[in-house]
Amino acid sequence: MAFAPPSTSLARAQLRLGRQVGRRAPCGAVLMQRQSVSTFEALPVDTAKGKGDMNKAASLAELFEARRDGLIETADLKSEVARVINQPRGDDTFTISLAKVTRRLKTETVDRIVGTDGQEREGGAAAPGADSLVVARGMVLCAAALYGTNFGSVKLLQGLVDPSLAAALRFSLAAVALSPMLRNLKKEAISDGLVVGLLAAVGYISQGLSLETADASTAAFLCSLAVVVCPLLDAFTGVEVKKSAWAAALLAVGGAGVLELGGGSAPGAGDLWALVQPLAFGAGFWKMEHAMRDHPGQGGALTAVQLAVVALCTVAWTVLSPGSGTPMGELPAIDALVAALGQSQVQMALLWTGLVTTALTVWLETVALGRLPSAEVTVLFSTEPLWGTAFAAALLGEQVGANTFVGGGLIMAACLTRTL
Repeated sequence: MAFAPPSTSLARAQLRLGRQVGRRAPCGAVLMQRQSVSTFEALPVDTAKGKGDMNKAASLAELFEARRDGLIETADLKSEVARVINQPRGDDTFTISLAKVTRRLKTETVDRIVGTDGQEREGGAAAPGADSLVVARGMVLCAAALYGTNFGSVKLLQGLVDPSLAAALRFSLAAVALSPMLRNLKKEAISDGLVVGLLAAVGYISQGLSLETADASTAAFLCSLAVVVCPLLDAFTGVEVKKSAWAAALLAVGGAGVLELGGGSAPGAGDLWALVQPLAFGAGFWKMEHAMRDHPGQGGALTAVQLAVVALCTVAWTVLSPGSGTPMGELPAIDALVAALGQSQVQMALLWTGLVTTALTVWLETVALGRLPSAEVTVLFSTEPLWGTAFAAALLGEQVGANTFVGGGLIMAACLTRTL
């Protein structure tokens, strides 16, 4: 398998990163052109046959140099690089693995130098200032708090209008707000955006159904189980999973058990729907992670596609819902829709959930990811269930018992174990 040469933007970013750390860039055109013969001879890979082997040797050299110079920041990428370096050579599996990890190394290198809009950051981003880091972390915590209010807000909205109609209005508003991002969408990224959108739609619809009977705090905590779905998918696809990931899964399962069974009441249908959330959202995160590796710089466009798909699915849910008050397959009555939108509480809840806890939070997350590593962002986002429980107790008057603290603590420990 031949590897395509880096773009001009990529090479320029890599040169800047190399200058910042006092060494030449660990990957890209510079290494491909200036690799010494002695380095090739030291690599444990055949380089005597054809251009393909030379390309693989050069890519493997990138991994060796990046690891030697300490330029691989995230723990999971370090583990992936080590696995590829120690993998037997010569088969298609090695070639595919080498291509993926090399592409990811290049992508993460550019992400530290180039912003999400593809423009180089002033002064580089490999070593942002303290003020910039504080602002970025504050943005992530703000987004996590807003996400936490979403469960209580959605339940409040669903108390005023049908759940399917509430979801359709919310996501249609969010999709319209982010539709300008579709201008930057590349054709090759459309299919990934559609898949992520369908998975997100399943998650949000199950969330809406769960909140009809389940407590908002319970739904918020169970949603955090998505953090353990990704390592399970990695294991199913042949990727090595660290022991800490399995420890996180056990902690999360234990926390869910305490949360659901410790209150003395048996789980209901709403709790079962709430358990669908982490499966759908976790699979969506896992798919989006791979999509962002394949389509760097498409975060905003992929998010816009995702919300558009969710909006269409929730509209279909409204049309096909037996409890919509209209015959199956027909649109809800216009007068009922107008009456619902005429209520001030519906207007406020819709604006909050559509523009603030959906569109705004996505924007905050995207900007922060341009300054912070994803592992740190995930840790900060793990505070979301705490915000959700606090908001549900304050706004809806839901009771918070000892089982909520114990179960929530175990789930929080699972989130931190997975990401630290």
